[in-house]
Amino acid sequence: MDSAWAGVGSISVGGGTYSGALIATNYVLTAAHVVSGRAPEDITFNLNFGGDLTHRIAVEAVFIRPGYRGAEGFRHGGEYDIAVLKLAEPVPAGVPIYGLYDEELPQGAVLTFVGYG
Repeated sequence: MDSAWAGVGSISVGGGTYSGALIATNYVLTAAHVVSGRAPEDITFNLNFGGDLTHRIAVEAVFIRPGYRGAEGFRHGGEYDIAVLKLAEPVPAGVPIYGLYDEELPQGAVLTFVGYG
């Protein structure tokens, strides 16, 4: 059986490996500092769905959150360090997709962080 986190993939760009999570069958959420200034054709989204590096999917478009001004950590402007990648094709059926949580977290909530790097 595949991992519940099989929809978290690696992003290859500029010789580095970064993290991204599927939010739709052809959209990936990642950090703006990972893809800012990069052409879509220089970015690949990789999945380990059913094995190691089973799917390498080209990126068609990069959308950077308005207001992003560079990797500034959590200082002023850093809160906009978010981007969405549009994939050139949808991921295979059965790959987990993670909806965006837009409610207040209850006190004592347990968060699981999954990624590369």
